[in-house]
Amino acid sequence: MIDTLSAGYAVVNRQPWLLLAPILLDLLLWLGPRVSAAALVAQALSAPSLMDGLDDASRAMLADSSQNLRELASDFNVLALLAPARVGIPSMLAVVGGGGLAGDQMLRSWGAATVVMLSTLASGLVLGGLFRAALAQQARGEPVQITPLAREALLGAWRTALLLLLLLLAAVALAIPVALAAGILTVFAPPLAGLVLMLAGGFVLWAEVFLFFAPDAIYVSHSGPLQALRNSVGVVRRAFWPAVGLVILVTLILAGMSQIWLLLSTRGPAGMVLAIVGNAYIATGLAAASMLFYRERLADAASSDEASAVR
Repeated sequence: MIDTLSAGYAVVNRQPWLLLAPILLDLLLWLGPRVSAAALVAQALSAPSLMDGLDDASRAMLADSSQNLRELASDFNVLALLAPARVGIPSMLAVVGGGGLAGDQMLRSWGAATVVMLSTLASGLVLGGLFRAALAQQARGEPVQITPLAREALLGAWRTALLLLLLLLAAVALAIPVALAAGILTVFAPPLAGLVLMLAGGFVLWAEVFLFFAPDAIYVSHSGPLQALRNSVGVVRRAFWPAVGLVILVTLILAGMSQIWLLLSTRGPAGMVLAIVGNAYIATGLAAASMLFYRERLADAASSDEASAVR
């Protein structure tokens, strides 16, 4: 794992221009506007019909939940969708919040909010495609080529969107029966309801490990969404403990560093700049390491299969 991380940062050290995309995106989120749907959320939560037929305890619970939702909506910048997690450009401000120095821009209708959110997310996938396609070229040891890069970025963004749609459908298909089972067991056997939810959570964590390298497969191997899922599962299955170790290490590093970036971002403009540059370097190196791990383990699997076929 240490060698893989070292190789990932060696890619960044050889090609420091890879840091431009995350730095520029965070500068946009910092100095640009904060696009917010807070007014729409507050309006929806203020509807009198929400309280109809509720007892006092339910009303108090709904009021607390509504306040939490208002605060989340107030803090969320729709432009953060330009950096979708794990498949887009790594962004510090999309994770820790803040920025929006150019002022608030309120969305005034749900139709406009839907269009803005979807178009922002689509733009984020395309920008992420350019970033990850360039990173994948370096992981494969190829020189930077603009025309193939643009083609791979657009195709990768489309395949990533399909991958996210597949994962969303799978999550819904899992959540519905789990919620129904937990709801029924809550009435008749509360301890079993907790067990069902715990098992479902364990399954989700297990799936996250096995599917961790699917976005890498799209750009490194030019795989479609289904093949990317199969490749990721195959890589983890053949190198289970190294893959688990890398996933845990990457997750812990990103989570720990996000707290450092949050602290720095509150120390004035100099701290914010340091947090933006530091996050760009750390996150890009980890993304490169993930791609290199996937590529090396996939090559090992192919060599093993060829050797088995010869024997």
